[in-house]
Amino acid sequence: MREDALRQPHPGCPFCELAPSRLVAQLPLTITIRDAFPVSPGHTLVIPRRHFASLFDATPEEICEIWQAV
Repeated sequence: MREDALRQPHPGCPFCELAPSRLVAQLPLTITIRDAFPVSPGHTLVIPRRHFASLFDATPEEICEIWQAV
């Protein structure tokens, strides 16, 4: 996977321009934030850095890191 593919912001993506204060954790392929509109206490989001439409489009490394973050 190309490094620049992880860093390209996408227009209209609400997760590309997050304030650093919202970050709970960062790994090379994912970021973790508290949800701005939680449905329960502690509601947290694990977000892949690379944009893809479905988990089926994630690489094995991305899937592993998503589960590691969870």
